[in-house]
Amino acid sequence: MKKSRGQAAMEYLMTYGWAILIMLVVVAVLFYLGVFNQTSTPKRCTLQAGFTCYDYGLYANESNTQMYLDLGQATGRTINVTGINCTSSSVDLPVPGDITEGILIASGAHVVVANGSSPTDLVICCNGTSGPCKAKFAIRYTNVDSPTIVRTIYGDISGPVETLSGI
Repeated sequence: MKKSRGQAAMEYLMTYGWAILIMLVVVAVLFYLGVFNQTSTPKRCTLQAGFTCYDYGLYANESNTQMYLDLGQATGRTINVTGINCTSSSVDLPVPGDITEGILIASGAHVVVANGSSPTDLVICCNGTSGPCKAKFAIRYTNVDSPTIVRTIYGDISGPVETLSGI
């Protein structure tokens, strides 16, 4: 009688032991993949239809974080980008700042419109130089065929702040 109770207890421990071990492995894999890491912000850039973030990033420069943006467009017309701005405010939409010389982008092409490597192209998004950054940006443009009609598009950018080297 005693022998069969010991065997039943051992089978119980083995069955649930394997189940607990599998659960621990699953939780360890989820931790390794960063599912439970609340401090990281995924690298993401979104724009309105007809425009794409061909390449983008957030880079530290002295005391601020600035945006690098290679803008692609497929509106069917050549556009002239005349302003760009960025803000980390979650409430206010940014007002595009002026670009001294317009940047022409043909339909189906992409051009760097914000480049952190020179002060003239400085588009500051977030204060500080470390941690994740989430910001909104605005781009003002005109169609080359109808330059009197000014349009503004809005987008979101987020991700970790990277070093400025390599741009």
